Amino acid sequence: MNSGILPPIHIVSFYKQDMEYADPDNVYETWMKFNDAIKGIDSALDNWFYLAKATPKEAVYFDIHSDREKIISNRILSSEYKRKLLRSSITGEIFRAWSRKIPAEGPANTREEEIVSFSSLTGGTNNRPALFHLETGALQDAKKENEMEAFAKICTAISNVQKPIWLSACPLSYMKHRVFPHRRHVGWMAVVPDVDISGQLPFLAYDEYLPDVGTLIVTTEERFDTTKPEHVEKSQMTETTLLQMGLLPERQR
Repeated sequence: MNSGILPPIHIVSFYKQDMEYADPDNVYETWMKFNDAIKGIDSALDNWFYLAKATPKEAVYFDIHSDREKIISNRILSSEYKRKLLRSSITGEIFRAWSRKIPAEGPANTREEEIVSFSSLTGGTNNRPALFHLETGALQDAKKENEMEAFAKICTAISNVQKPIWLSACPLSYMKHRVFPHRRHVGWMAVVPDVDISGQLPFLAYDEYLPDVGTLIVTTEERFDTTKPEHVEKSQMTETTLLQMGLLPERQR
């Protein structure tokens, strides 16, 4: 990673897939709902482009709103196995998009690299839940002191599209610090589903009950950084406390 670039925050939301709506068209519709829900929170997340072709000399992007059919067809045709199936019978389709059109030669500068975000949705199957994943480096509008508020709004918006089985937000480097590798982790932010535990963990930087969803919890006021031991300790304390409360679920295989 280049010096001075913020480690991206990975927001991951698992949710139960309704198998009646697990085909590529319905998965795409849900993906669009996620992307539309976070629009307006920060301009870094307002536009999304599907990379249809990438060579050392050319990068071809489709707009996820106007080129829906091209994108779905491109995904199906990219797999020999899926080409042989009825479109309505395909499950577990994956859609990915970039927040900016990056030229084939790569970002023009460090700042452009830093503000590129990625949005993806992996549709669920009978054996695993669906997964929405948002990878975000630097926001464009939020000042450093307002980052927590912006990311909390993003987590809330995502949770309101599909109630999560579990949602977490943190840099990938936190994975080696989590307390219980076989259980869900917290990191910077998490949504604890189905319960209102607001005010019950006084060491948190912020918490909020989301009606019909669960409780959004935030461990640190400033952006989570695994190079700061106090940040890691705060998240580990949160995970341990949630386990004691019976609210830290096991990871689904």
